[in-house]
Amino acid sequence: MANMDIPQEWFTNINQKLVGTGSYLHDLKVDVEHLAAGKVSWQHVNQYSYVRLHLP
Repeated sequence: MANMDIPQEWFTNINQKLVGTGSYLHDLKVDVEHLAAGKVSWQHVNQYSYVRLHLP
């Protein structure tokens, strides 16, 4: 899950609940300062939406 500030403990707890399902949630920290397109500049688009636009 692409995120900027979700604590690692949250992912640990979720992944413990997913044991046995064959699923795993990865903690992908994203720093919008390092995106090639720059920072969010529109008030109607928050940083999480901006990051989702750059996901493949």
